[in-house]
Amino acid sequence: MYGVSLSSVKRWCNQYDGTWQSLLPKSHRPHSHPNRHTKREERQIRNSFKKCYERYGWDGVYSDLKRKGYTRSYSGMIYAAKRMGLVKYKKTKKKSRKHRRYPELLIPGEKVQIDVKEVPYNCLRGKALRDGKHFINGLQ
Repeated sequence: MYGVSLSSVKRWCNQYDGTWQSLLPKSHRPHSHPNRHTKREERQIRNSFKKCYERYGWDGVYSDLKRKGYTRSYSGMIYAAKRMGLVKYKKTKKKSRKHRRYPELLIPGEKVQIDVKEVPYNCLRGKALRDGKHFINGLQ
């Protein structure tokens, strides 16, 4: 076969049992894990969650479990509780913003703001002192 490695052809020949379904790709997902929480530990997590979560949060649940002889990590306990469906997080929905236009400016310079400040005579320097101007204009 062109474009296929020899090892793939040999693997397909070993898998083939007379039906084309035997050549379909199969899942590689493990069905169990040796370090998974036991049924007893899951029951302990469920009971402690019901008893302590409302008032003390995750820290209270974990300390209650530690008192009962729980040996797993804090993050492992939270992961197991979420997997069991004990926590149902609600996604906060963002408020939609209304599209509003700014009011149309009818007069040129309508949004210009001018500040005027009087400066004491003894604070004047240079050109302002020579011209005798006591006011300074500032545009914003």
